[in-house]
Amino acid sequence: MAEMHKLDVPFRTTRDVKNNPGRVFETADQWGSGVYVLNHHRVIGVMVTQEQYEALLGANHIVAPKVQREPKTDDDDVQEIDMLADDYDDETDAINRLSG
Repeated sequence: MAEMHKLDVPFRTTRDVKNNPGRVFETADQWGSGVYVLNHHRVIGVMVTQEQYEALLGANHIVAPKVQREPKTDDDDVQEIDMLADDYDDETDAINRLSG
């Protein structure tokens, strides 16, 4: 019978990932490799840090630009309220047409 060898790689369970995903990423960073994620003793995926992922992609990686959100103004709130009111009026009109 063949002898089974334990792999010298970090692994965590899906429960570990659910309870503390940050710790899984810390493990990946400390080991300098991906962390295997197990579900019922089966590997279902590998978690890596952002830096590790970008290194894997190499030259094929396109860095997504950071999205800058403009601060909300009172005018934005008024426009949103107006849109909601218009939607409400449209729905009310549709109900009134159907019922009468």
